[in-house]
Amino acid sequence: MRVFFGGQGSALTLPIILACIILTVISVNVCLIESSPQGDIIQLHRESINRTNPDCAKKLLLSLRKVNGEACNGLLIRDDTILTSSSCSKFNLTFTFRIGEEREAVPHAVLNQNEQIDPRLGFLEVVHPPSQYQFISSGVVQRNRMLLAFNNTGGSMFTGCFKDVPIVQSFQISGDLIPLRHLHQVLPGVLGHHNGRYSDLRYFQQDKDRWWSYTITLEEEKETMIALFEKYKGPRGSVDIVSAWETDPDALLKKTTYVLEAEDPRGHRSYLCHSKYYEQYREEGPFSGENYFDWLDFGSGIRVRNNFNCSMKKTNFLERVYYMNEAEKLQHEVKLEMSNDGTRLIAQYLHSGKLVAKSRPGRHPHVYMWDLNEKMYIVDDVSFEEKYGKLFKHTSILAARPALSAGEIYISEDGVVWGINYESGHYRPQISQTAIMYQWFKKQGINLTTFNSVGRRGWSTKTCQGHDWKSIDITGYDANSLKYACNEITTSPRWISCRACAVRSFNKHLKKLASG
Repeated sequence: MRVFFGGQGSALTLPIILACIILTVISVNVCLIESSPQGDIIQLHRESINRTNPDCAKKLLLSLRKVNGEACNGLLIRDDTILTSSSCSKFNLTFTFRIGEEREAVPHAVLNQNEQIDPRLGFLEVVHPPSQYQFISSGVVQRNRMLLAFNNTGGSMFTGCFKDVPIVQSFQISGDLIPLRHLHQVLPGVLGHHNGRYSDLRYFQQDKDRWWSYTITLEEEKETMIALFEKYKGPRGSVDIVSAWETDPDALLKKTTYVLEAEDPRGHRSYLCHSKYYEQYREEGPFSGENYFDWLDFGSGIRVRNNFNCSMKKTNFLERVYYMNEAEKLQHEVKLEMSNDGTRLIAQYLHSGKLVAKSRPGRHPHVYMWDLNEKMYIVDDVSFEEKYGKLFKHTSILAARPALSAGEIYISEDGVVWGINYESGHYRPQISQTAIMYQWFKKQGINLTTFNSVGRRGWSTKTCQGHDWKSIDITGYDANSLKYACNEITTSPRWISCRACAVRSFNKHLKKLASG
């Protein structure tokens, strides 16, 4: 037995302790004595870990400790959320999560302000809560610990267990059982619902970890994806993996699969894989009711993955795309400057001072990303793929976020830039990217006749005339100047109208250098 007491009213301490002992003999393992916030009233609470509660609930009934040693009752309804009394929800408290594992809980800023919740109830937010795994749209998944009973039978906090999850109907404060049914509408995603036979949470298990996920409709899954598109969109006139597919006949599926690659919690499996998986996910009948990644990695999607080998046969790599961390990205930031004699454009890594290595012969220029802050990153993607055994794409550099441009850059000896193109299957740059970059080079004092600009097939001065320049909304770039720059670059002698033409010319250039 543990006895906690504090505050004023010490004359009542002995009778309270005797009452606590009697309760312990009858059914209670832990007795808590809690003072009110004012310290003038001592309330006797029975700890809920007793014989009347189901075994599945016992580990979720918490003793929340204040700094002065006083304690409160708490109910862990999700790994990041604790239900307690209104008075206790005003303090920073500690509790034992697992044996020997102490955690801190603080007042829940959002839930404690919700006027739809019974004013006798309060909530705490767990500091650094454990998570099950990374998941689309929320970053991490917290384990839902309880289900909320549809009908209140009275007389106890719990009605029983559904599989290994307790079904809660009320919370005990000062001996009173406070009904919780009203929380179903005000705590979406925190408390699941149980109607006596079925739950609106689905059960998942991986090794020893178990968690619950809300049942969804196909339309809700679609809405989740569409809302997630905004995360990857850039300003009008930039390039991003969502806007790139606006005019595609199968735009929604294309956008979705590229975003799924970026969000994939298990190592950014290629959009090519997700295009196969996602179609079967949506077409499966009846619809699983599961979020896509739950379905793919823990539901019937496992069978789909086993039946469809998503390895890239041509490269023999696994299906995952390598995403750089922040340190790796910074290592590949470059500065572009003119040589001392003004005849060459030099690419040099900003932080190491090393010149960018020469591109390999064949169809192997380096990839670049030019971010929204006008920072340029250049990566030898072939070397990265050989080093890490994963695909390296333009999305690898900026984690699929929007940019001012994306493409390939041809590097000759001594870091000399031979040419720049605008080829990216993920970002699909428009001809406006050539004009934006052209203007930026001018602002940097770069001699635009020292390197080649390589257009995508079909780009020409006529394309410049037909482009909607007024739709561009990027600070520092106006429609008239961009249209003029587009005309200027596409009529320049250093303009190459197709990628294949540029590859042939660059290979000849490398052979000429090699022959001396």
